[in-house]
Amino acid sequence: MRGSHLQADPDGSFRVYTDGQPDTTYNGLIDFDGQSFLVENGVMVNKDGLVLNGDQWYFLSGGRLVKEHTGFALYDGEWFLVQNGMLDVGANGIYNYDGGRFLIAAGRKVAEYSGLWQNTDGKWYYIAEGQVVNYTGLTMYDGAWFYVQKGELAVNFSGEVLYDGQKFQVANGMLVA
Repeated sequence: MRGSHLQADPDGSFRVYTDGQPDTTYNGLIDFDGQSFLVENGVMVNKDGLVLNGDQWYFLSGGRLVKEHTGFALYDGEWFLVQNGMLDVGANGIYNYDGGRFLIAAGRKVAEYSGLWQNTDGKWYYIAEGQVVNYTGLTMYDGAWFYVQKGELAVNFSGEVLYDGQKFQVANGMLVA
């Protein structure tokens, strides 16, 4: 908005002024002192974590957009992927973070999913509650049994596998009938 800026008022609040007048219609980010701050109804918000403004989610600390934050943020009991301080709703697939690999759909960790998952790179992973786990063994997918090694479908494995006290033949990662 032309002529808009953030200014501290005597009451300690930071408000948006447009052409010298308080602007109570301003909503969104505004730059101030080299940083971006979230404003609602013309007043800078003093919020932390993921905050919705319009149709955009921002990761804030004291109302300041934390542009340097890339990783997960907890909101309402669920984990969301943040890229450069903003929720990344376009993120889908397996995402590496802090030593773990997580299943993300529309920017949200899919904690309710467990089983085999084909990632966007074509590889298959074994997921437990939204995270790739270091599982080795057999698992069922779409009515067939598959062999997983260290959390990935073992497409290059053929041989005998011991599972639940019985021996099974596997060819290219799939149980032979």
